[in-house]
Amino acid sequence: MKPHPTAEPSKPIAPGPSAALEGELRLEYWHMEDHAGKEAISMELAKLLLRAFRDPVPEEDMEWARLHRKRKVLNLLGPRRCNAGEWAYEGYLASTGGTFEGRSMPPWRSPAFDHEPWYDFGDRVAGAPEGESEEETLAAALAAFGSRAGQPAPAPSEHWRAAAGDVRTKWAHRKDLASKVPLEPVKGSVVPPGTRERLRELRMRRAEITFVPLAPGPSAAREAELARELYCTVDRAEQRALLAELFELDRRAKQDPVPEEDVAWAQAHRGPEPRMLRKLRPIRTRIAAELAYHAYCETDGVPVDESAIENRRLPEEFYWVGDRMIDHFDEPEQETLAAVLAVHAACTRKAPPRSSEAWLAAIRKVREVLPKPQRL
Repeated sequence: MKPHPTAEPSKPIAPGPSAALEGELRLEYWHMEDHAGKEAISMELAKLLLRAFRDPVPEEDMEWARLHRKRKVLNLLGPRRCNAGEWAYEGYLASTGGTFEGRSMPPWRSPAFDHEPWYDFGDRVAGAPEGESEEETLAAALAAFGSRAGQPAPAPSEHWRAAAGDVRTKWAHRKDLASKVPLEPVKGSVVPPGTRERLRELRMRRAEITFVPLAPGPSAAREAELARELYCTVDRAEQRALLAELFELDRRAKQDPVPEEDVAWAQAHRGPEPRMLRKLRPIRTRIAAELAYHAYCETDGVPVDESAIENRRLPEEFYWVGDRMIDHFDEPEQETLAAVLAVHAACTRKAPPRSSEAWLAAIRKVREVLPKPQRL
């Protein structure tokens, strides 16, 4: 399966290592210019996607597998009107030797004739109500054909019956294929060896392009190294430690005196937030959201749903807390909470969660664990 050739792929469709690897492979394909390299990535991607349809599926990849199986069924059944129109056209011409109303007809893909009436004819046959006779379906489909073509409905004939029969047979086969796709994966295997290693290799290659030192000097080099590691690692404790060191470097850049070899790097930090840190914002927001969620649950006596954390399905308000803490770290906690709950109400059009000590504990936890970003 090849990625779209003109638009950079979006984020992975689901959590889990296989979804992440799929996303990185699609990015790699999109950025690659070498034809042979594209073919190799395309083959690797096709082999990876087969995992989504083979049971058992690793627990971490269950949502990824479900989404691909659902997508497969939609792809089989979705473009019914277009496919049915083509089947009807081909069935009709096969029965007449390639003519329609006495004239020779071009291939289906040709723009030389109006396809719309055939779409309506085929779609009406494929979507015939249960219990409707074949003659009733044919009459309704011919009426749809004539209405779309702006003419009286064609008279029933063996050629039209052949067209309808072709649609009926092929649509039944398509529905049979779709019914054989098991939508609920069977859980039980482990992530295949090499998956995470390959994911890290691709991420590191992207990170080396994305996170380059802001300036010459040892601090800039260390900062770029930390940013690459943070981008590539999936270990949460390691992410927090790396983020803490990045913030510490940011603090040092804004304090005098600065070593001579780091002057240019320090100047880059004393203007708007460096692009490097902006690129890491989604990771920073997620870490803050997870910290806030844990603190909220502990304070309110609610069990922590680890699967929600793993699958990035925390309630949106915790991510809003994370974003707010990045942009307004010095804000009084009551103001932060009021702003977050106001966003919740505006986005969901529902009453916001009640202000509580658990929410304040969530905000305090983020401030406690994540170092304060330094701004001039």
